[in-house]
Amino acid sequence: MGNSSQLTFKPPHMKRKIISTLIVIAVAVAIVIQFFRPAPIPQKPHTASDSFAYQWKASERVQHLLQTACYDCHSYDTRYPWYAKIQPIYSYMNRHIVAGEQALNFDIFGQYSKRKQQSKIRSMHSQIADGLMPLQSYISMHPEAQLSDKDRKVLLDWLTDLQD
Repeated sequence: MGNSSQLTFKPPHMKRKIISTLIVIAVAVAIVIQFFRPAPIPQKPHTASDSFAYQWKASERVQHLLQTACYDCHSYDTRYPWYAKIQPIYSYMNRHIVAGEQALNFDIFGQYSKRKQQSKIRSMHSQIADGLMPLQSYISMHPEAQLSDKDRKVLLDWLTDLQD
């Protein structure tokens, strides 16, 4: 039997030293990555008349539901929580917000063609109906964004009325 198949025994003080070194390295990496952040999300010019609520005359209740459940990722009115200043959380959130704004931005909805607006309305309807929006990862950090069955019905009925 060769020595290569045997496990090497490490005394307890060596294990503590390795663990301490790994903790120091992890803390150092966590501190260093705080200085590396993605560029802020660029905002396109927009006016109040370009907004989804203005274009489609949303009721106060619908507007409130959209702001609570959708606007952080789908508008320029993102509310960043305190923990968003910490890397890598900042990068993770930034990627989601950029993707959300590219998919649908309520602040520039009026700049979309009529065909694209109708497509987005149908998409919103199906994603809300299927429970895909708001994202579960968002709801877990923002429980107020959870849509009740009644809230979901209000939004779905309203979106149905908007479809051609």
